[in-house]
Amino acid sequence: MWQLNYDNLSITDKKQFSDAANKLLAVNFLVKSKPDNANMYYFVSKNVELFTDYFAFIDWELDINTGLGVVSLKNTSNRNRLNLKLNETITLLIIRLLYEQNSDEVNIDDHVEIKVSDIHEMYAIIGLESRILTKTAIIEILSLFRRFNLLEIESLQSLSTNDSIYILPSILLAVETSNVFDVYKKLHSFGATDGGDAVEETKED
Repeated sequence: MWQLNYDNLSITDKKQFSDAANKLLAVNFLVKSKPDNANMYYFVSKNVELFTDYFAFIDWELDINTGLGVVSLKNTSNRNRLNLKLNETITLLIIRLLYEQNSDEVNIDDHVEIKVSDIHEMYAIIGLESRILTKTAIIEILSLFRRFNLLEIESLQSLSTNDSIYILPSILLAVETSNVFDVYKKLHSFGATDGGDAVEETKED
């Protein structure tokens, strides 16, 4: 039982357990290559059984993808889902697609670098020129995805189209697909049916 394993932790480790568990419940992903995530990632990796049993007790499933260096959390009861607006969903899929397209250029931190302008260009490519994001809109969307450990960006306040966005490998778990062409098809379907601001449920919160 997780309680027994927890009781065997030192006071310091109990604090680390609390920090890591609450972080995962808040953002779903811990990314090893992020400096502020690294200690928690390794602590979870060292105490897999404890975290797995604890989260299973409250209907969450823990997964550690050592290849990607990502710890992820998913609710097994399909609860606590984050509702994304249409532009947020489209942008998330675009970022996933751009990660795939640029995956040969992964940097030393396992991040894929793109430019803000790449997102705007993809909106045009899929026939959604009328939905190309304003500066305020893209700042809000990128801020949301950064909060969930899907990307990093140096500054949102002074954002320009030439600024770099560093996509984290956690994007592969946030938007899971065995075929990247499925992402293309989904994006083109938005272009063909461009209309309102429907809301889609796409990830856990």
